[in-house]
Amino acid sequence: ALIEKDWLSFGHKFTARCGHIACDGRERSPVFTQLLDCTWQLLRQRPEAFQFNERFLLTLHDHAHACQYGTFIGNCEKDRRDLRLSERTFSLWGYMASHLNEYKNPLYNPKSHPDVLKPDLSAQSIRFWRGMYCRHESGVHPREALADLLPAAVDHTSALHLHINYLTKRITTFKNLLSGKKGDKSKDTAVVNYQNGNVNSVEIETKTEALQIDNKLLYESGGTLSELECANHDHPLKEVSAPPKPDKIPLITE
Repeated sequence: ALIEKDWLSFGHKFTARCGHIACDGRERSPVFTQLLDCTWQLLRQRPEAFQFNERFLLTLHDHAHACQYGTFIGNCEKDRRDLRLSERTFSLWGYMASHLNEYKNPLYNPKSHPDVLKPDLSAQSIRFWRGMYCRHESGVHPREALADLLPAAVDHTSALHLHINYLTKRITTFKNLLSGKKGDKSKDTAVVNYQNGNVNSVEIETKTEALQIDNKLLYESGGTLSELECANHDHPLKEVSAPPKPDKIPLITE
């Protein structure tokens, strides 16, 4: 919205400034690139304050010069209307909207920064933007981009939290089973969550409560599951079919 309103609608001469066509060389100026460079300096100093990442800035820079989309063609809105760019070309914003996950900053936290950002303007705080100016330089050793590692780390952390919640529920359930805790003297049910609740387990009734058998109990009682199959089924991150029910269900009494 900022680029559309303050740059395109206000008449920044992209065609002349970026040198899309042969024109007076004095009209060429990397003003838009300077904006992106300044934004990257802020992004590097306060990464939690921006919802977009470095790849977002690089995409804007490349397509401002490539003219693959009609968004940055022309020197003003009148030029774009006269060329009927909305009818003859596609918009860059539509392409970027369909690839939002590639431009999201995993470190973004809207509550961790003030409303007004005050960057450090000292000379040693201004860095050379290697991601922009050296990305096509063969002499620079390639490094794995941090932006590609962070989303994978966030997904892995989320999976670990789900695994912790799963194990916590199972531990609580087994404590209730071992302590003989009853909610209803006539009949009660202690739930054992397999595969985060996606797999049904086997219910068995006793005189005072209804319990559900764990795979370990099935194995120790001589059921049809082997120890390896029980361990494989207990893994919360792997989808497997429900274990077969034993022919004879052991009776659990107090």
